[in-house]
Amino acid sequence: MTTTHRLTIPRIFWEDHHIGRCCSPDARVIRETMRQVVVELNNDDLDDLRSDADYYANDGLDFAGEKAAYRSLINSAKATLRTVNNHIQTLRS
Repeated sequence: MTTTHRLTIPRIFWEDHHIGRCCSPDARVIRETMRQVVVELNNDDLDDLRSDADYYANDGLDFAGEKAAYRSLINSAKATLRTVNNHIQTLRS
């Protein structure tokens, strides 16, 4: 049985993540606004999203001093990471 996770995350990060590292066909957008998307993900896609968000949020983009150019992506990765971590913590409790 596959677990489905429904999360609301920043659209900026989702678009970068989904376009750059395409999730499985099971990952889908349920609803979207200008700033956020509600996505449904399986366990593997949730792990992949968390890993990607962690990389971007924790100085993965600090190459050649170009961090300022990616500020909105980094901030949306931090928000995504918080959302995913909170979701995982809720599942464990």
